[in-house]
Amino acid sequence: LGLSGDPRKNRYEILRKAEINLLEEFYEREIQTRAKLLSIVGDSAKIDLDKLSEFGPVKKVSAEKLFTR
Repeated sequence: LGLSGDPRKNRYEILRKAEINLLEEFYEREIQTRAKLLSIVGDSAKIDLDKLSEFGPVKKVSAEKLFTR
C-alpha cells in the first residue's frame, strides 16, 4: 500500500488531543444527519429484536445467506 508506518498512530495522537466540543460538532455535522447501517452477528435468541427495532427496521439474515458467495 506504500505506507511508511502505522497510520493509526497519527490518528490516535490527533484524537487524543481532541476536545469534546469539537467531537460533538463533528458528530452533529457529519454523522447525526446521515443514515446508518448497523450489522449485528450473533445468536438472535439472545437479542431483544423488538427493542432493537425501536432504532429502525430490523432484517434477520441467516448465516448461510450472509456468508455464502
